[in-house]
Amino acid sequence: MAIVDERQVTFDSIALRQVVDFSPNTAINIGFPNNEPTNISLNPSAHSVTFEFLGTAVTLQRDKLGALLISYCIRSGIKVPRDGQRSVHIQPTKVILVFRQEFVHAPEPVSIMADRRLLVRRRTDQAAAAASKK
Repeated sequence: MAIVDERQVTFDSIALRQVVDFSPNTAINIGFPNNEPTNISLNPSAHSVTFEFLGTAVTLQRDKLGALLISYCIRSGIKVPRDGQRSVHIQPTKVILVFRQEFVHAPEPVSIMADRRLLVRRRTDQAAAAASKK
Protein backbone atom coordinates (compact mmCIF):
# COMPACT_ATOMS: atom_id res chain seq x y z
CA MET A 1 0.00 0.00 0.00
CA ALA A 2 1.32 3.43 -0.91
CA ILE A 3 1.04 6.75 0.85
CA VAL A 4 -0.83 9.26 -1.31
CA ASP A 5 -0.66 13.01 -0.73
CA GLU A 6 -3.44 14.69 -2.69
CA ARG A 7 -4.28 18.36 -2.37
CA GLN A 8 -6.78 20.61 -4.09
CA VAL A 9 -6.89 24.36 -4.54
CA THR A 10 -10.27 25.56 -5.80
CA PHE A 11 -10.89 28.83 -7.65
CA ASP A 12 -14.36 30.21 -8.41
CA SER A 13 -14.82 32.91 -11.06
CA ILE A 14 -14.27 35.71 -8.52
CA ALA A 15 -10.98 34.13 -7.43
CA LEU A 16 -9.95 33.65 -11.08
CA ARG A 17 -10.54 37.35 -11.71
CA GLN A 18 -8.37 38.19 -8.69
CA VAL A 19 -5.63 35.82 -9.90
CA VAL A 20 -5.49 37.81 -13.15
CA ASP A 21 -5.55 41.13 -11.26
CA PHE A 22 -2.72 40.03 -8.96
CA SER A 23 -0.64 38.54 -11.80
CA PRO A 24 -0.16 41.37 -14.31
CA ASN A 25 3.18 40.19 -15.73
CA THR A 26 2.05 36.58 -16.15
CA ALA A 27 -1.27 37.73 -17.61
CA ILE A 28 0.48 39.88 -20.22
CA ASN A 29 2.85 37.01 -21.09
CA ILE A 30 -0.18 34.76 -21.65
CA GLY A 31 -1.67 37.34 -24.02
CA PHE A 32 -4.22 39.11 -21.84
CA PRO A 33 -4.81 42.82 -22.49
CA ASN A 34 -3.69 45.24 -19.81
CA ASN A 35 -7.08 45.58 -18.08
CA GLU A 36 -9.39 43.60 -15.84
CA PRO A 37 -11.59 40.81 -17.20
CA THR A 38 -15.25 41.78 -17.47
CA ASN A 39 -16.52 38.20 -17.58
CA ILE A 40 -15.17 34.70 -17.05
CA SER A 41 -16.78 31.64 -18.66
CA LEU A 42 -15.87 28.12 -17.59
CA ASN A 43 -16.31 25.48 -20.27
CA PRO A 44 -15.79 21.98 -18.83
CA SER A 45 -16.51 20.13 -22.09
CA ALA A 46 -13.79 22.08 -23.94
CA HIS A 47 -11.43 21.96 -20.92
CA SER A 48 -11.03 25.72 -21.12
CA VAL A 49 -11.78 29.03 -19.46
CA THR A 50 -12.55 32.17 -21.46
CA PHE A 51 -11.62 35.54 -20.00
CA GLU A 52 -13.52 38.41 -21.62
CA PHE A 53 -12.05 41.89 -21.63
CA LEU A 54 -13.32 45.10 -23.18
CA GLY A 55 -13.58 44.17 -26.85
CA THR A 56 -11.61 40.92 -26.73
CA ALA A 57 -11.72 37.41 -25.30
CA VAL A 58 -8.85 35.08 -24.45
CA THR A 59 -9.44 31.36 -23.99
CA LEU A 60 -7.00 29.34 -21.92
CA GLN A 61 -6.73 25.58 -22.12
CA ARG A 62 -5.86 23.59 -19.00
CA ASP A 63 -2.08 23.73 -19.45
CA LYS A 64 -1.80 27.53 -19.65
CA LEU A 65 -4.47 27.98 -16.99
CA GLY A 66 -2.56 25.60 -14.72
CA ALA A 67 0.66 27.55 -15.23
CA LEU A 68 -1.13 30.80 -14.32
CA LEU A 69 -2.67 29.27 -11.19
CA ILE A 70 0.55 27.59 -10.03
CA SER A 71 2.48 30.83 -10.53
CA TYR A 72 -0.14 32.67 -8.48
CA CYS A 73 -0.07 30.03 -5.71
CA ILE A 74 3.72 30.18 -5.41
CA ARG A 75 3.75 33.97 -5.20
CA SER A 76 0.86 33.97 -2.70
CA GLY A 77 2.40 31.48 -0.32
CA ILE A 78 0.00 28.64 -1.13
CA LYS A 79 2.12 25.51 -0.85
CA VAL A 80 2.77 23.79 -4.16
CA PRO A 81 4.54 20.41 -4.09
CA ARG A 82 7.61 20.27 -6.34
CA ASP A 83 7.18 16.63 -7.22
CA GLY A 84 4.20 14.57 -8.29
CA GLN A 85 1.35 14.96 -10.71
CA ARG A 86 -0.47 18.22 -11.34
CA SER A 87 -3.82 18.48 -13.03
CA VAL A 88 -6.51 21.07 -13.67
CA HIS A 89 -10.20 20.19 -13.56
CA ILE A 90 -12.68 22.68 -14.97
CA GLN A 91 -16.21 22.44 -13.63
CA PRO A 92 -19.22 24.65 -14.40
CA THR A 93 -18.65 26.93 -11.39
CA LYS A 94 -15.02 26.41 -10.41
CA VAL A 95 -11.53 25.37 -11.43
CA ILE A 96 -9.73 22.82 -9.28
CA LEU A 97 -5.95 22.60 -9.24
CA VAL A 98 -4.96 19.12 -7.99
CA PHE A 99 -1.57 18.03 -6.72
CA ARG A 100 -0.95 14.31 -6.22
CA GLN A 101 2.18 12.58 -5.04
CA GLU A 102 2.44 8.86 -4.39
CA PHE A 103 5.07 7.31 -2.15
CA VAL A 104 5.61 3.58 -2.73
CA HIS A 105 7.64 3.38 0.49
CA ALA A 106 7.01 5.56 3.51
CA PRO A 107 9.64 8.32 3.51
CA GLU A 108 11.63 8.60 6.71
CA PRO A 109 10.70 11.81 8.51
CA VAL A 110 13.45 14.40 8.69
CA SER A 111 12.96 14.82 12.43
CA ILE A 112 13.53 11.09 13.02
CA MET A 113 16.76 11.24 11.04
CA ALA A 114 17.90 14.14 13.24
CA ASP A 115 16.83 12.18 16.33
CA ARG A 116 18.88 9.19 15.16
CA ARG A 117 21.99 11.33 14.66
CA LEU A 118 21.53 12.71 18.17
CA LEU A 119 21.07 9.19 19.55
CA VAL A 120 24.26 7.96 17.82
CA ARG A 121 26.16 10.99 19.14
CA ARG A 122 24.93 10.33 22.70
CA ARG A 123 25.92 6.65 22.49
CA THR A 124 29.35 7.61 21.17
CA ASP A 125 29.79 10.15 23.98
CA GLN A 126 28.66 7.59 26.57
CA ALA A 127 31.07 4.96 25.19
CA ALA A 128 33.93 7.49 25.23
CA ALA A 129 33.07 8.49 28.82
CA ALA A 130 32.97 4.83 29.91
CA ALA A 131 36.31 4.14 28.20
CA SER A 132 37.97 7.11 29.91
CA LYS A 133 36.85 5.88 33.34
CA LYS A 134 38.72 2.57 32.90
